[in-house]
Amino acid sequence: MAASALGTLGATAVMVAVSSAGVYSDVAIVTLVVLLTSMVAQLGADRVAVAEVHGAGAGAHSGRQRGAELLGLVSLNGVVAAALLISPIGLPLLETPLTSPLSLVEKLAVAAWVCSDTIRLVAAELHRANYRFGWALVSGMGVRAPLFLGAISVLGVVKHDVDRTSLLVAAAIASAVVLLVSMSRASLDFPWWVARPLRALKRLWRGHLSMVLTTCAAALIGGADVWIIGATAEGAVAAPYALAVTVVSGLTIATTAITGGVLPYLAQAVSKGELSEITPRLVPFVRIACLLVVVGYVVIVSLSRPAAILLGGEAYTDITIFVAVLGAGQIVNVAAGIAGAVLIATRRYTALMRATTSVSLLVVVGEAVSGFVFDSPLMVCAVSATGTGLLSVVCAATVRRVSGIRTDAFARVTRLPSVDDEQPLYT
Repeated sequence: MAASALGTLGATAVMVAVSSAGVYSDVAIVTLVVLLTSMVAQLGADRVAVAEVHGAGAGAHSGRQRGAELLGLVSLNGVVAAALLISPIGLPLLETPLTSPLSLVEKLAVAAWVCSDTIRLVAAELHRANYRFGWALVSGMGVRAPLFLGAISVLGVVKHDVDRTSLLVAAAIASAVVLLVSMSRASLDFPWWVARPLRALKRLWRGHLSMVLTTCAAALIGGADVWIIGATAEGAVAAPYALAVTVVSGLTIATTAITGGVLPYLAQAVSKGELSEITPRLVPFVRIACLLVVVGYVVIVSLSRPAAILLGGEAYTDITIFVAVLGAGQIVNVAAGIAGAVLIATRRYTALMRATTSVSLLVVVGEAVSGFVFDSPLMVCAVSATGTGLLSVVCAATVRRVSGIRTDAFARVTRLPSVDDEQPLYT
């Protein structure tokens, strides 16, 4: 996770330094659209992979079969999603907020990027379900971000002003390389070529349709603001806002690391009926994550403006207010705990879907009104930050209602965890 965060922030810093504000904002918006498209194309498979595969037995035949079916399904979906995005159906969505239409080379690069990300992110969750955390790191952003950083660093040395095409091609190549490496292991553990992906689709549709809706809703919460600002505001605003979103995303690295690491163990605890014993032990880790985020918030608010101006010039002057508002939402997000992971581990997909879709609807409508009606990027930013925090709070309340447990930073721990102690550790 540290490599992922540092690689992403490093790549962003280099892009700001070696390209114009317009090029950077375009690449940031394309990155967002690629991320949202790949999330939707996964059909929630990334979110259910750990719970389903681990629940069936990661090393057992049924677990391997389910993993292979999921991998085969998302491989097919990745190709379809890539084709749709650069077709007349998806191209208007992609090009509307950009400063200029995409060239043929850029379209092909975006298609390869979408296909690679769709597959490799599900492969990362399957590796995690199989307790191959090293391979999960490789499949995620832990290697892809440093690869992209290295590629654009070389471009920055070769070219004084790197164009959009070079950046998009570099991003696509980095994702494709990581995909090939990840699949070299995933294909051995989950032989997707002999599986029947339609059976996985049927299972997702029957049992996990709520997770598909959850994925789409979460994607809108996480990225509709950048697209709306790109479509309604000038490049002078879109560039600093996109940079602020990237900088603030680094604040969630602590809670993301905890969630990714404990999800297999949560699934195991659920299968053994021991969730009430393991969950209270997570509270101290959530508090540590919260403390780290608060410290990081102070640092990025203080340093974001001078660092951005140093790298990209006066075009990024307005970044501080965006960082401050978005960062406040992330603090609430981390403090609310890992309720979403608990809902997934306990397979309460419908409850998670209701929480996510309701918040998503409020956020997207609020952002659209703020951008298209009031033409206020700051209002869009405030609505986005509110939605980020509100989603975690609603999920935490849902977990407490349906399971009677808490994982937020304010759960009161009465004493240190003990291996032999079966009493609740909070009140």
